Amino acid sequence: MKTLLIFLFLFGASLQTYGMHIVGGYFQYALVEEVSPGVNRYQCTLTIYRDCAGGGAAFDKPAFLAVFVGTQQAADLYAELCIAGTSSNCNQGTIGVNVIKPAAIACEAVLPGVCLERAVYTFFQDLPVRSDAHYFIVYQRCCRTTGITNIPFSGDFGSTFFIDIPPVAQVSGNASPVLQELPPVYLAVNRPVDYPFRFVDADGDSLAYRFCHPLAGGGPLLNPQAILFSCEGAAPRPPCPPPFDTVPFATPGFTAQAPLGVDMPVTLNAAGRLQGTPSSIGRFAAAVCVDEYRNGQLIATNRLEWQFNVVDCTTVDVVSPGNWQNGFKVTPNPASDRLWITSATEWLSAEPIRFELFNSQGRCVLSQSIAPETDGASMHLPNLPGGMYHWAIRSGFSESRGSVFIDR
Repeated sequence: MKTLLIFLFLFGASLQTYGMHIVGGYFQYALVEEVSPGVNRYQCTLTIYRDCAGGGAAFDKPAFLAVFVGTQQAADLYAELCIAGTSSNCNQGTIGVNVIKPAAIACEAVLPGVCLERAVYTFFQDLPVRSDAHYFIVYQRCCRTTGITNIPFSGDFGSTFFIDIPPVAQVSGNASPVLQELPPVYLAVNRPVDYPFRFVDADGDSLAYRFCHPLAGGGPLLNPQAILFSCEGAAPRPPCPPPFDTVPFATPGFTAQAPLGVDMPVTLNAAGRLQGTPSSIGRFAAAVCVDEYRNGQLIATNRLEWQFNVVDCTTVDVVSPGNWQNGFKVTPNPASDRLWITSATEWLSAEPIRFELFNSQGRCVLSQSIAPETDGASMHLPNLPGGMYHWAIRSGFSESRGSVFIDR
C-alpha cells in the first residue's frame, strides 16, 4: 500500500487551495479505428464532478494522465499524457466545463441549492493490441469533499479514475458502457428509494451492476514540489500504477458493499436498481461497478463514483453538502483567524461541550468549552500555519468530527 500522508501545506498558484471537492466521476472508452495492423485508436472520455460551492481548486487544465501496461497487480508506465493544455507539447485533447442541475426529489423542506460542476476531458490514444496484458489509463487527484460520513477525514483522500482495457476487450474492439443520466444527489431519510442506474452499451453486451470500493488517489497538497507530484501528493504526476489504494471506510458500520451502512437496508441489485429505505442522514461516498458480459464471458468492468446526501425532508435543517457534519456546522471553510460553530439541533448536553482542533500530526492545538445554553460559539484561531486541521466536538458520550482548511 502507498502511504497516504495526512499533512498539508498550501502550494502553487495554479492549485489554488487544498483540493477540488470531488464528488464523483467515471472514465469510458470506445474503439475508433485500427490505424495500422494491430494498433487500435481509442476515444477516451473522463468525466469528473465537483462541488463548486465548497471552494477548492478549479479543474486541472492541463490534466496529467498516464498509460500503464501489465496486470492489476503490477504494471509498467507506457506513456505520460498531458490533456487540454496550450503548449506545443501539451495540446492533446479538450476540456469542457459546465454547471449542471441535479435531479430534484419530492421534499417538504426547502433543500439547499447544489452547485455541481462537470468537466469532460476528451482525447484519443493509440495502443498496440496485447494478448498478454491490460492497458490502464489513469487520472488521480485530491481531494474529496470534507465531512463524508462513511470515510474518516475524507478531505485527506483523493480519487483514482481509470480505464481498464483487458486483452479480450482489445481483440474484440470493445467499447465501455455510457452513463445516460446522473444518479440522485439527494435521498430522503426514512423514505423508500427505487432508482435505476442507466448505462447503455453500444456493443449490446449484458451489464451487471454491483457496489464496489471507491479508490484513493493522491493525498493533500504537500511542499516541496517533488512531494506534491508524488503518489502522496495532491496531483500525482505521472499518476501512480495499479494496484490502486482503496479509501478507508468508517468501521464498524460501513463497507464497500454497504456504503450507506450495514444496518441501512439500501441495496444495489445486478439489474442496477438502488432500492431500500435510508435510515440515517449524512453524506455517503459509493462506487458502482458495471461488468460487461458477452456470450457469458466477462469482457471488462467500468466504475462510477458518486456521493449520496441523505436529508431530512420534514425540516428545513437538512444535511447539505459542504455544511453540516454530524449535527454541527463549522464555518468558514477555508478559515483565516476565526471559526463559527453552530448546531443543527438543540445543544443536547447539560455539561459543557468541548471543541478541539488537531494538526495533521494529531497534536491538539486548540481546546475550548462551549456553553450548552447557546446555539453557537466563536473560536479565535491561534497563529497556526496554513494547512488541513481536524476538529472534534465532544458532548458526554457523543462525538462529531470534521476537517477545516486554514488559509494563511
